[in-house]
Amino acid sequence: MKTYRGTETVAPGIYFNVKELRFHAVDEEGPLPGGAEDLCRRVPTAAMLVVGPLAGLAYAVFLPLIGFVMLGGIAVRRGGDGLRRLFRTARRALRPAVR
Repeated sequence: MKTYRGTETVAPGIYFNVKELRFHAVDEEGPLPGGAEDLCRRVPTAAMLVVGPLAGLAYAVFLPLIGFVMLGGIAVRRGGDGLRRLFRTARRALRPAVR
């Protein structure tokens, strides 16, 4: 795959900006958006026709899973905070009062 720099004149098509992880659609021959330090690669249309629906399927499958994982993370964090408070209180209560 040929690599293009930002602001380079290219043919119409879809280009993937490697630095920003974004797609840019160029409708007519002209410069790529971005600066000269940006690297872009041309994405074949056939690849987009295959990858697009697969990306949508992955989104639909993993979106509920991500919700459950985040909910579990919140529960673990709150449980850890409660245990930390419990141990701190127990340590204060069981520590001998030395003055």
